Amino acid sequence: MEKYTINGIVEFTPQRSVLILIADETKAVSLNMPASRCLLLLIQQDGKNVARETFFEEVWIKHGAQVTSNGFYQNISLLRRAFKELGVEEDIIITEPTVGLRQEATLTMTEFQPDEAEKTPVAEEQRTHVDEPGHKEVAAASVPGKKRLRPRSSLLWGLAALLSCLVGGFVAWYTEFDSYLQSYVPINAKFSQQCHFFANNDVVDHVRHTTFINRSKFDCEKYSWIYLTLYPGGARVSVISCQQKFSQWRDNQCLTKYYIKEVVNAPALN
Repeated sequence: MEKYTINGIVEFTPQRSVLILIADETKAVSLNMPASRCLLLLIQQDGKNVARETFFEEVWIKHGAQVTSNGFYQNISLLRRAFKELGVEEDIIITEPTVGLRQEATLTMTEFQPDEAEKTPVAEEQRTHVDEPGHKEVAAASVPGKKRLRPRSSLLWGLAALLSCLVGGFVAWYTEFDSYLQSYVPINAKFSQQCHFFANNDVVDHVRHTTFINRSKFDCEKYSWIYLTLYPGGARVSVISCQQKFSQWRDNQCLTKYYIKEVVNAPALN
C-alpha cells in the first residue's frame, strides 16, 4: 500500500482516501472517492499540468460516472479546503488558466503493509481454513441447533437494504445537482447596484469579480440574483442572472451570458 508525504506536513493514502496531519494523527480529513482520485492524478503527473478533460476521463468516465464542470471544481475546492484545515498554508493545487491544474509540493512516496486489523475477513477466513483443515467441521458440530433465517425475515432484510440504497442514491443525487450555484459565495463588497452578487468559490479572492460588477450594468429589478464565474488571468466571464435565488427544486427563471473577453460597461442582462 502506498502513501505520500506532502510538504512534510500531511500524509495521503489513496487506498483509504484520507489526509492525515503528521504532527497529530488524530487530525484527519476523509475525502470522497472523486476528490481522492483527482489528488492522486495530480501527484502522478509530478508537477505537470493536467487538463480538465483528463480529470473527467481518468476520475469519472473510466469508472462509469459522469460529472459536470461545477461538480469537478467542487471536488478541487474540497481538496484545497482539506489542506487548509490541516494547516497547509502553501497552495498545493495551482490553477493554470486555460491550461489546467498542477500540484506544487514536495512529495515523498513510501510503501507500507496494512495492519492486521485492516486485512479482509475473507482472506483471514481462507488462511485459517488452509492452516486448520478440520476447523470447519468442528465449528459446524459445535452449533447443532443453529436456526435458519425465516423467509419473512429475509424479505424484511431485503426491503431494508433496498430502502437504504434508494436513500443513499437520493442523497448522492441531491448533493451533486442541488449544489450547482449554491456552492457560490456572496461577494462581500458594497455596490451601487442593488443585486445579490455571488462568485465561484475556487479562487483565492474576488477582486476581478468586484471590478467586473463595477464596470457592468445589471437589471437588478428583474434579475437580482447574479452568479459570476471568473478566474485570475482568464479573459472569459460567465454571468447567470436569476429572478430569485437558484434552487434545483423549482423552475428557475435565469438568463446566461458568456463573455469571451471582459468588457467595460457590459450591457444589462434583460
